[in-house]
Amino acid sequence: SSGINAEWPLRPGDQVRPEYILVKSLAHIMDKWRSESNYAFVCEQLKSIRQDLTIQNIQNEFAVKVYECHARIALEKLDLTEYNQCQTRLIDLYSCNPTSGHPHEFLAYRVLYYIYIANTSDAIKSIANLTPEQTASEDVKFAVRVHAAWTSGNYVRFFKLYLVAPKMAGYIMDAYVQ
Repeated sequence: SSGINAEWPLRPGDQVRPEYILVKSLAHIMDKWRSESNYAFVCEQLKSIRQDLTIQNIQNEFAVKVYECHARIALEKLDLTEYNQCQTRLIDLYSCNPTSGHPHEFLAYRVLYYIYIANTSDAIKSIANLTPEQTASEDVKFAVRVHAAWTSGNYVRFFKLYLVAPKMAGYIMDAYVQ
């Protein structure tokens, strides 16, 4: 146990792991996830890595990978609070690392998340501010179609889209139907 609680108290500097150790830790945690699927353990360990990244102000491609991994696992477990924390940080990390990770995929999840929390204004703002490159993304196109179906009350179309949701989009949409 890392001893990290919800407030994420800062640990003394000698307990902060350098990036090369964090890389090994992430690989170990992901192996554990694949073999045991112990969400409580994996979530705690990923939070610990995220804390070490924050303390050291590491905002590189590895940080993107950590936050994307944690966001995906949180989605799989429908832990939308943890997912949203990762998603929020990813916005900044993508701006620092425009060629790292999967920004279009996570932009699509953000739009779907806004629909879930009934944040129509941010969903509309996100869609209105799409770049041509983002608009060309299949993930983003899917999220825009879901938004259109949901906001127009076209639930037949919505459920047809739900059945063909790409990547992790179906997990967010699961939250709509529960």
